[in-house]
Amino acid sequence: EANEGARDLHHPPLHNELRLWDGRVQERLGRLDAAQEAYERVLEAALEIDQFELASRAAEQLVLIIGDI
Repeated sequence: EANEGARDLHHPPLHNELRLWDGRVQERLGRLDAAQEAYERVLEAALEIDQFELASRAAEQLVLIIGDI
């Protein structure tokens, strides 16, 4: 949201269609950030206890999430 505010200060108002698509891009980037953070937490925890299968599954799930985004 901070980036959105900064964008509004430096650019003229976005055309309605562009505003719609930009909103969708920002939403998906937010979901990607959340997925990456969750993946990193699971990966770190799994590697701490030598659970390489769990770490592998976490990586696999992130790939699927990215594909869905």
